Amino acid sequence: MYIKYLSLVIVIGILSGKFVIALNFEPDFIIAPDSSGDYQSIQQAIDLVPENNSERIIIYIKAGKYEEKVFIDKNCITIIGENPGNTVIELAVLRDDWVNKNGNDWGAAVVNIRASDIIIKNLTVYNSYGDLHDIHEHQFAVRLMEGTRIIFDNCRFIAGGGDTVSLWDKEKGMYYHRNCYFRGYVDFVCPRGWCYITNSRFYEDKTTAAIWHDGELNRNQKFVIKNSEFDGTKGFKLGRRHYDARFYLLNCSFSANMADEPIYRVTYPEEPERDRPNLWGDRYYFFNCHRKSEDFAWYRDNLPSDLSPEQITAEWTFDYRWNPKKETPLFPEAWSVESNQIQLFFNEKISVKGQPELMMRSGVKCYYCGGGGSKIIRFKADDKISIHDKPLKIISDTGIISASRAYLYNLPVVIGDNL
Repeated sequence: MYIKYLSLVIVIGILSGKFVIALNFEPDFIIAPDSSGDYQSIQQAIDLVPENNSERIIIYIKAGKYEEKVFIDKNCITIIGENPGNTVIELAVLRDDWVNKNGNDWGAAVVNIRASDIIIKNLTVYNSYGDLHDIHEHQFAVRLMEGTRIIFDNCRFIAGGGDTVSLWDKEKGMYYHRNCYFRGYVDFVCPRGWCYITNSRFYEDKTTAAIWHDGELNRNQKFVIKNSEFDGTKGFKLGRRHYDARFYLLNCSFSANMADEPIYRVTYPEEPERDRPNLWGDRYYFFNCHRKSEDFAWYRDNLPSDLSPEQITAEWTFDYRWNPKKETPLFPEAWSVESNQIQLFFNEKISVKGQPELMMRSGVKCYYCGGGGSKIIRFKADDKISIHDKPLKIISDTGIISASRAYLYNLPVVIGDNL
């Protein structure tokens, strides 16, 4: 077997900006309430995704109201609505009722997630229980039990109670939200782990705290909110914590309704055994945040001296383990040739749609023959391939190779002209 590794110099040359990376995939499933799609139920499509899935599956939801409970328990699924104003997943679910009947939280939300690399775009998720029954206890619009690399983009999440968006993988959870609207009661955005939110709006329906964070398992876990707006009932509070936590708010706007009360730690003086450890103290950081009326002193600029606002990116938030805003194509790190087969090696799992072809520099054409969902993609030629031949380019007329991992943009696989 002949194995060739790509040099870093080559990769840097390829990253010079000559590739267009925005791809528009045909959806794998179309959901429509009027039978004009493949199915009328979102869950029907999810149930057809293979167990242990590792290739990107796209489910497109046409405008309509979908009154169903959704369970996302397969990895690498993208759910795209037509528009958050007219594509709504709605159900009335009270957490206590569900837990009393079923014994756990799996199913206590409108959208329930136990998977990684999930992307939800352009839709509304609404738990209507509180608005229907005037009971405002915990009501999840979205609840994650286990998983990481979760993206919400251009969505609305609304609940008539607390804990509207509860992404709770406190060991490895990383969550990215952009252009979203969050509404609910106490702690209605309450991530455990790492979370980055930008260009979004928050509305608190009670005088309780809007945001909450649990970062007790890792000193580096953090909750970053940038370029966002907060509003709510007159006297609403910004945030609180029970566990060790780390908040960063940058370029945020607070309405005149926000109370003059800093983010605070919840303790139980009469039951001190209920208090959570407080290993790292208060870590609440602000930059360029302002209230519509007079400003309060507690959110004045106080970033650490060794940290600039420009450094606080999504990639920094996730400790450089995931960059959801990555825009550069994926490149094979190495290839191997054996007889009439060639393998391309990547540092992350790859999705394959259709039957893409690989052109060698000699002009030999190779046909995709397997490996989708893994880090090794295989092609096969009609005749033996010379060990001195090299890959030239992917022919995408009949298929596309792209990232399986969750990114804001669909990242294709590209092979440079100068390999």
